Amino acid sequence: MAAMFDLLEQRPGIVDVPGAPPLSVPPEGLDIEFRDVVFGYAGGKSAGRANVLRGLNFKVPAGGSLALVGASGSGGGGRFLR
Repeated sequence: MAAMFDLLEQRPGIVDVPGAPPLSVPPEGLDIEFRDVVFGYAGGKSAGRANVLRGLNFKVPAGGSLALVGASGSGGGGRFLR
């Protein structure tokens, strides 16, 4: 339980520049695009990291959804909702 509270108390590493205007998002939403995504797990074979995704590009349109799933039972499923 303490680990959960520690996580909740962490401050984001990315912050707005002082005086930055608020982000304006149109009512219909915005697309999100990812380019050249690399994802890996610590403790892998090369340099302590095993990259399982390299050079992945995808776009999620406003109001859309995307699911990244592996083989059944692999424990690597993930879902990105907009």
